[in-house]
Amino acid sequence: MKFKSIFLVGIILLALLSVSAIYADDTIVYGKSSFIIPEGYTLMEKDNQMVMYNEDNVISIFEGSIKNPAKAKENRIKNGYNFVDEKNITVDNIKVNQQNYKSSGYNCMFYTFKKNNKNYIIGLVIDENKPIPSDDDNPAIGIIRSLT
Repeated sequence: MKFKSIFLVGIILLALLSVSAIYADDTIVYGKSSFIIPEGYTLMEKDNQMVMYNEDNVISIFEGSIKNPAKAKENRIKNGYNFVDEKNITVDNIKVNQQNYKSSGYNCMFYTFKKNNKNYIIGLVIDENKPIPSDDDNPAIGIIRSLT
């Protein structure tokens, strides 16, 4: 009886430690890169990109060869995105091309950049009725900063 109790407590403790480890580890390895997943997001892999979502936003990350941002802009417009504006920003000394669009009731922001000799596109999609996050609150900017 005592052995069964100790065994049961050990199994419960192991299960609790496993769950805690899942919640404590928020660094995700993607291809040859890693980044910190923003708090409150669920992660899934789709084809050759990572997709994260919460109740307000969807974020996608692509690492690989990238077309010229001007070509990507043409392709998005051909696919029904309504171009809003484009700007070049700097995030921790990294030059980032940000293109903003509207599509089907959503604000869509695409960040194209090179970091650590790797090319990335991060897409952030939010409901058009929700405010666009400032740089400090923008989960895409947080991912750009945390990519290694």
